[in-house]
Amino acid sequence: MREIFADTWGWLAIVVKTDSLHEKAVKVYSELLESNYSFVTHDAILLEVGNSLSRAKARNIAVKLKENIENSKRIELISLSPKLIEVGWKLYAERNDNVMIKIGELLTASVLL
Repeated sequence: MREIFADTWGWLAIVVKTDSLHEKAVKVYSELLESNYSFVTHDAILLEVGNSLSRAKARNIAVKLKENIENSKRIELISLSPKLIEVGWKLYAERNDNVMIKIGELLTASVLL
């Protein structure tokens, strides 16, 4: 089975019906499932989704997504260990260029390394 990494924006596009990419994201997600792909994400991604859906009316969407991911046999949810978090922070500290980069993106990089 082939794997695809699912990031914050991907999950948000899938679950937020008003997202401009919602229809396309749902279509691509369904096609990937039909093509026997599985998905990989990590708990910091779910925290970012929760932050994005923090308005009271949207929280149930984030909670339902979290539950679906945790119960899915086709989605691997990686828990960030202290070691992975440290690798992310190390990458963050080493980036001394002028490119704006978020720590969450580097935590993802630490998972994918």
